[in-house]
Amino acid sequence: MSKIDDIFNKNVEIPDIVIKKANLAFNQIKEEDFNMKKHSIIKKKTNIWKVSAAVCAVTILIPTVAFASTKIYQYYNTSVSKEDKKVEMVLEGNNTEAGNKYIKLSADFGQDYSICKEGALMHYEYVEGFEAGRNFWYELIKLDNEEMHNISTYDNETVEELKINGRKAVYCKKNYIEGSRYETENGTIKDKTLYIFLEDCGYFIRMTSQKNLSKEEFIALAEKIQITEVDSKENASQYFMYSDALKPDWELGADDLGLGVKEEVDLSNYHDDSTIDTCGGTVTVESVEILDSVNDLDLSCFIEEVEMNQFWDEEGNLKAYDREVLEFGNGIDSPYCKVVDTVTINPKLVYVTLRYEGVEALFDNVLQVPKLDLVDGEKMYVAGTNYNRPKDMDKIVCNGFPCYFEETKGGESFYFADLNDGSVTMHIGYLVDEDMVGGMLLDIESWDGMNAPVYIDISQ
Repeated sequence: MSKIDDIFNKNVEIPDIVIKKANLAFNQIKEEDFNMKKHSIIKKKTNIWKVSAAVCAVTILIPTVAFASTKIYQYYNTSVSKEDKKVEMVLEGNNTEAGNKYIKLSADFGQDYSICKEGALMHYEYVEGFEAGRNFWYELIKLDNEEMHNISTYDNETVEELKINGRKAVYCKKNYIEGSRYETENGTIKDKTLYIFLEDCGYFIRMTSQKNLSKEEFIALAEKIQITEVDSKENASQYFMYSDALKPDWELGADDLGLGVKEEVDLSNYHDDSTIDTCGGTVTVESVEILDSVNDLDLSCFIEEVEMNQFWDEEGNLKAYDREVLEFGNGIDSPYCKVVDTVTINPKLVYVTLRYEGVEALFDNVLQVPKLDLVDGEKMYVAGTNYNRPKDMDKIVCNGFPCYFEETKGGESFYFADLNDGSVTMHIGYLVDEDMVGGMLLDIESWDGMNAPVYIDISQ
């Protein structure tokens, strides 16, 4: 007979303090579920078991029972190993007998930073904004009760073991694209990570920053984070459970990232006719023009997200650019991504006239523009990860949305137009590489990715 069975067979009266502890454990689990980045039925079933276990655990702590013992909580020791471009951090539990600890993180990062997002993941934005490339993030992660946890990061240019306020830490600088001429101009990418290990508490801090923040500045910010033990979850910082926290891309292997992998096009609702029935009415592609200049367009109708005039010369002709061709590796003995060729490309402005008749509004009597998907001759999506372009060109070419829209509502509503009794004519333009105009599919309905695509083929 188990000790737990023995307790129940003795009809031991459970004191109020035990019931309170069980309720506290249950509420803690509910809060953890709410804060998890991903949920699943399996996890919820696991937590039901955790509630039962919590009740049993606190029951064992009844003072009148002879075999009462201290709750075992798993702490850990950290070891670090390196293999070429990969670093592996092993967090191995040592089953220290101690109570569960709650941690409060606090910091004053000065007037240059303000909180952009607060919670288990803290996001601090630099005073000059995201594009300054000096933002940073950190999150508190609590270990689950397992023997060992492995944190592997891939394709690191630099790995350094150091101390942050007396605690073990590992600094990693990630490679971006090896051999790229455009790497230096993209200061907004996340290329630095710090792992700070709270070995005595059962947590670690994962911190990352944008490229324009130097290593020294990044570490100085990390040193401002104060770690305080508090007496309750209510007073503690929010955290993610390690087993449920989403991994950033630098902690994923090449197979998990799927870099350079082509995806088959969903042709279940594909049309090569210019008029189709959809959206509760009809949609007609009235014309498709391939333009080499912007001279016949209203320049005020281009999107304001980037300086569009950088893409054409003084005569209004679209300018050629160098597109990098990429190759992918495993991030261990070869880089995740490197440039293997450079091709000069003449972009085209694909000018489309669409007529909607009797269609249903998305909301508030407005309709969204269609998304443009690029496909190859085998009807496979052209993987955006296969190429690298100048930063602003990449934004416009790869997002699939038009950069020109004559009927736009403007501003944040650039991609929407007003309907008039369910009808509207749209004049829209997409910037497309010259060698990709032969595989263009307009996705009329599922621009948000929530539904199966409804395609009209406008390939030229």
